[in-house]
Amino acid sequence: MGRLRDGIIPFITGTFHLYVAPIAWPAWPQFPKGMEISALDFLAIAILIGTTSKVRTLRQIWPWLAYFAAVVIAIPQGEVKMAGFFYAWQIARVALVCAAAIRIAAYADAPESMVKGIFAGLIFQAMFAISQSASGAAQASGEFSSPNLLGMMAHFAIFPAFALLLARKDTGWALAAFIAAVVVDLLTASRATMGLAAIGLALLGVVSIMKSSTTWKFGIVGAGALMVAAVSPFAIGAIQDRQATNNSESSDAQREAMKDAARMIIADHPFGVGPDQYVVVSNMGGYSARAGVGWMSATRGTSVHESYLLVWAETGLLGLITFLMVLFRPMIGTYRAAFRFRKEFESELLLGFAVATTIVAIHLLYEWLWIMFLLQYTFAMTTGVAIGIAIRLASRSKAPAVRKEARPAEPRPPLEEPVPSPN
Repeated sequence: MGRLRDGIIPFITGTFHLYVAPIAWPAWPQFPKGMEISALDFLAIAILIGTTSKVRTLRQIWPWLAYFAAVVIAIPQGEVKMAGFFYAWQIARVALVCAAAIRIAAYADAPESMVKGIFAGLIFQAMFAISQSASGAAQASGEFSSPNLLGMMAHFAIFPAFALLLARKDTGWALAAFIAAVVVDLLTASRATMGLAAIGLALLGVVSIMKSSTTWKFGIVGAGALMVAAVSPFAIGAIQDRQATNNSESSDAQREAMKDAARMIIADHPFGVGPDQYVVVSNMGGYSARAGVGWMSATRGTSVHESYLLVWAETGLLGLITFLMVLFRPMIGTYRAAFRFRKEFESELLLGFAVATTIVAIHLLYEWLWIMFLLQYTFAMTTGVAIGIAIRLASRSKAPAVRKEARPAEPRPPLEEPVPSPN
């Protein structure tokens, strides 16, 4: 992760198929679809083996370990236990990536390099999205499986990019990534993606100015507000074009019906139905039918469009609590570190990471995409690097000051013997 290629990997894994599945279930109706291994897993292992650190990494990734334990505990609740093992295996891999990100953040230049990799990955995806839109697609998805996933992945680029612009650092990369993210948000035609991006940019600008105000920051925030105003007509047009092909009211009604089905499952299965089991249980158990979910594949063949309900339904209350720890423990710590080390340049980057995870956490209220390993990878990398930065800055602040070397005492001139006065 200390070089450009590391941050870019989640954005190109699907395009170049940088993963394999020794055990593959391609017909399984949910994700994951097998026991998968990716290039990023091998890189994380290499980093953990090839580097040393005084930081207790296991102590820093305890939310991931707790979530992993909750998933394992819920596996016996499922009818298809092997599918539950697939998801537990995925969480273990993601925890490994988070640990490697914490370790590599001990190097001062690594966080910026990883962020530039994310920027390059989003620019790469933006080119595909532009091509798809030019070909008539109402919602561009890039090389991802859905436009909503592309929009959520863009959160990890737009907010660190805006943070670097506020810090007047790496402005070339930051500006290119910021423009690419705005283009991606518009081409996905996702109401949640565009609305949350605008809210996040406003939040980041206000919090950054609260931390330390400069004339440059006021200028960047003002320019950002003008850009949002300028692209608003295009955003409205993109939403209207989408509504011309999709009935938004019907889609919203189906989303609510799916949530009703998830609540029924939670009421009947307080300990969960097992990881990676929701789609099968909601259909075979009759929950979707009773909730009024239509027979379209977009509703019956997918999970409930809220990650919190999905996690709760599959892994029970314990899974939900540990999942919230994974989301909010590093987020709160990153905000605190940004204000504690406000005089450091990296505090601005920490704010960008914190706002990105905040917006993703809100966005998960409308999407089931948390279970996708690419999203989990990017979240783990971002929060892991933020934790590593905070540890490094705290360690540096506690380092004892270097004492000035004592100058050797200059020899004092010998005292002259007094001359006897003549009597």
